[in-house]
Amino acid sequence: MLKAVTAKSPLNTVLTRVHTINETLNAFTSIGAVDSMAHQSAGVLAGVLVAVKDNFHVKGHATSYYRPDWNATSVEALVTEGAVVVGKTNMDEFGMGSHSTNSIFGAVNNPLGAGLSAGGSSGGSAAAVAAGLCFKPSYGRISRNGLVAYASSLDTVGILTDCMEMTRRAFGVLRRTGGVGDMTSFPRTLPIREAGTPRIGVIATPRGDDAARGNVDHALSTLGQLGASIKPVDSLLLPALEYALATYYVSAMVEATSCLARYPSQHYTTGARFGGVVEERLRLGGWLSRKPEAINKVIHLREELAAQFAAVFEEFDFLVCPTAMTTPPLLSSLTSCDGLWSEKRWEGVVQSFRNEELPELTEDLLTVPASLAGIPAISLPINNEGLCGVQIMAAAGRDEELLDFSQQLLKHSGA
Repeated sequence: MLKAVTAKSPLNTVLTRVHTINETLNAFTSIGAVDSMAHQSAGVLAGVLVAVKDNFHVKGHATSYYRPDWNATSVEALVTEGAVVVGKTNMDEFGMGSHSTNSIFGAVNNPLGAGLSAGGSSGGSAAAVAAGLCFKPSYGRISRNGLVAYASSLDTVGILTDCMEMTRRAFGVLRRTGGVGDMTSFPRTLPIREAGTPRIGVIATPRGDDAARGNVDHALSTLGQLGASIKPVDSLLLPALEYALATYYVSAMVEATSCLARYPSQHYTTGARFGGVVEERLRLGGWLSRKPEAINKVIHLREELAAQFAAVFEEFDFLVCPTAMTTPPLLSSLTSCDGLWSEKRWEGVVQSFRNEELPELTEDLLTVPASLAGIPAISLPINNEGLCGVQIMAAAGRDEELLDFSQQLLKHSGA
C-alpha cells in the first residue's frame, strides 16, 4: 500500500521528525529520500511526501531481502508526478498477519493509543500517517508490477492517507498504471449509472463493539439526512459471506506457496529463513494444494461471492458496514495462534468452510469479502477518535463514484 501527506516543511526537517517519531511507532524499516530532487517537479503530486510499504520495490531502498535498482510501476508513477519517497514502512512479513507483529523489525505501535495494535498487514503505513482513510481500489485498477507477490489473485495496491483530497490525487495518478507490467486486465468502459438518490444497503454483521456499531449508525443517520435511500441487505442475497474467511485464507495460502517458492533460489536472496508464521502458512498451503476438493470449493465460492455482489449492486449503489467489529486491541492482549496453521486444524475447516471454524481470524471477517470479489472498498473515520472505521463498498470499477460518495459523507458527518 501507498500513503501520502502534504509536505509543509523542508525535507530535512521532515526526515528528522520521521526518525524521531519512528523511535516510538516503529513504522518504518528504512528512512531517507534517495531522490531528493523529485520534489522540485511540477507534477500533480509535487511536494507530496510518500512512504511505501516494504513489499514494493523502491530504487535505492532495501526491500528487506535486497536493494532494487528500479521502482515498482506504482511508485514510479508517483515519483514522476513529483512525489518524494521518504522511506519504507513496516509490515507483517510478506503481508501475512493482521496486527503488524510478524516482522523481523518488531511490532508497529498505533499512534492513536499507547500499546494498541496498528492493524495489519500494513500497520507501518497506517501508523506513519495516523491514517484516516484506507482505500482499496477494484482489483486491477493499479499495476502490481514491482510488488512482492503474496497471492496474485487477491493482491491489490491500496492508498492510505489522512485526507480525501490526497486519496483522490494519488488515485488519479495511480489508476493510469492499471495493467502495466502484470497480468491484470480491467475493462476501460462501464455502463453509466443513472443519477439520483443514492441507494444504500446495510450489511448485517455480528454484534461488535458499541463504538464500531455507533460509527455506522452515525454514518447512516448522516446519509438519511442527505436524502439517501437506506435498506438492510437481505442475508439471503449474500450467502457466500458465511464462507468468506476460509475461502480467503485457502486462496491466499495456496497462491503464496507458488508465489514465494521463487525466493530460496533467487540470486539476490540472503539465505535467511522465512519467519515462523510464513513457514507455517506455506507448509499448510502446500498441503492444501494437494486437496483438489478444497481448491474446487474455493473457486466455486469465489465465483458465487462475486456473482452475489454483482446482483446486490443492481439493487444498491453502495454497501455499508463496520471496517472491524472491535476497536484496536492491545498488543499485549493478542492471543497465541499456536496450532492455527496445522493440517489437523484445517482438516475440519475445509470440511465446512464456515466462518465460525476460524474465530481467531474474525478481525478480517468484514474486509476479506471485498478482496475476494475484487470490488472497491474504503474505510472512513466517522468519529473524532479515529479508532473505528466505517467501510463502504461499491461495484467493481465504480472506484471514482465511491470516492465521490465518500467525500460527501465525510463533508456532512463532521469527521
